[in-house]
Amino acid sequence: MVFLRSNKKNISIIVAIYLVANFFLLLNYNGIYWDAWCFHNHSFNTFSVIFLQSSNIAGYVMSILHYILLHIGNGIFIYRILTVLMLLLSGLFVYNILKTLSFYTKRDRFIITLFFLLAPLYIARVTIGVLTNTFFYFLFFLSFFLLSKYYNSLNVLKRVTILSLFFLSFLMNSLLVFYFIVLLFLFYQKYSCKLSVLKNFCVFIYRNIDFIFLPIVFYIVKVNYFFPYGLYYNYNKIDFLKSFNFNDYCLVFQNNFIIPIRQTFSLVPPILFIILFFVFLLFLRRNTKSKFESYYIYSFLLGILFFILGAFPYLSVGKIPTLFDWDSRHQILLFLGFSFILYFGIEIVLTLLKISIIRNYLYTLIMVSFVLFHLKIQYHYNIDWFYQESIMENIKENKKIANNSTFIVDVILFDKLVNNRKFRAYELNGMSRKATKLDNKFYAQYEKEIEFYKDCRDYKQYNFSDWNYSLPIHITISDNLNNGLNQSRWRKMLYFFKLKYWGIFERNYFKEQVKNLIFFKVKE
Repeated sequence: MVFLRSNKKNISIIVAIYLVANFFLLLNYNGIYWDAWCFHNHSFNTFSVIFLQSSNIAGYVMSILHYILLHIGNGIFIYRILTVLMLLLSGLFVYNILKTLSFYTKRDRFIITLFFLLAPLYIARVTIGVLTNTFFYFLFFLSFFLLSKYYNSLNVLKRVTILSLFFLSFLMNSLLVFYFIVLLFLFYQKYSCKLSVLKNFCVFIYRNIDFIFLPIVFYIVKVNYFFPYGLYYNYNKIDFLKSFNFNDYCLVFQNNFIIPIRQTFSLVPPILFIILFFVFLLFLRRNTKSKFESYYIYSFLLGILFFILGAFPYLSVGKIPTLFDWDSRHQILLFLGFSFILYFGIEIVLTLLKISIIRNYLYTLIMVSFVLFHLKIQYHYNIDWFYQESIMENIKENKKIANNSTFIVDVILFDKLVNNRKFRAYELNGMSRKATKLDNKFYAQYEKEIEFYKDCRDYKQYNFSDWNYSLPIHITISDNLNNGLNQSRWRKMLYFFKLKYWGIFERNYFKEQVKNLIFFKVKE
């Protein structure tokens, strides 16, 4: 890989591949998913309740951030742009942090950064509700990057700035545990083989006392000023016993490493395996031998530690990160561990088996599969949104819905919704509110759900604050198999882009077309 000699070329290639992988995410300029229905088209007072009750005084930071973004353009596309940009910059910060560690080669940095950016994790990034987490995650790696860059020339101003940024990033509380990686970095920076471990530890404490006590200070402030209340009382209550369950960590590893890799490889057409193999045979160099480096083992073990640190805060509150749906938001801290484990695991195996000649082929195959994964899943989210828009157009024109207030909805859309997901009540209510400009309807998938949500009516973010109970009527929403999204793969793709074009430039025609994606039946 001759291009690896230039850092600028490395970064250019990384950025290009990353943007290709996120093409359909950026194309999704107006899609709303999950808890985004609790934000979009609501007043500041309404959605600020969510953050104030979940984070108390600190909730003002999230509320103001969302208020600003919701008033830029359509209040959604800016989230997509910032999400893609902040995740990209976080990856480039990782690249530059690794650059300060001399034992990592340019190839190491290049592949690790690509794995970090392309790992098939954190699919929930598509919803505007996790933008604050992405923002604090970005702040964390920005702080880490600044620390690594200026560590040997830290004056008071730089030190205070970096500490302040870390402190702000801790508003995503799971970063308090993940911060151990920063302390490990600081310990390594001044570690001397000439001193005993105890003396090295004393030097570490003396030079970094402010960085060591920072998470403790934040925790004290959190307990006294950032505690949850109201609807979020006892939200994310910590039970440390849960975070030491070995079986849970095995489950996390399976759900967030084994399954994602297996899922991505299943997307690569067999013919592509063969084409890539013969392409690499043509350009194969016989002098691709590599020797075993001891830092491979240490870095692989570090990857396991990073993975554990990323999972620990979620396990401690009884949440297990998973690949799909809303729970994928808990994967945000697993990228670093994932990339280290995968890269150094491959390096160790290939070197020990003396088959390093296939290294570049294998890495290219992995990158292609990761890119295909993101393209497919985000393409599917675009289709998911088309079907939501179809539901809204049908709600808007249905007289029976206008004359009733309570509905039991049977959604039979299967794979037209991502991972065959089910709509939450507040999502269906949000679609109705967006379609009719009123929040006097309640939609449930079963009668018990009506009782469950009755006490939440006063919370306007659930989109049914003016609702009055009436005898439920039934709605069946099923896929119209004759629509353009049920054709062959290429015709389906063509119709997809037509819908995107009409949605932007011919909105009235788009509404006519999208309405026919479903059969919408209302029964008394």
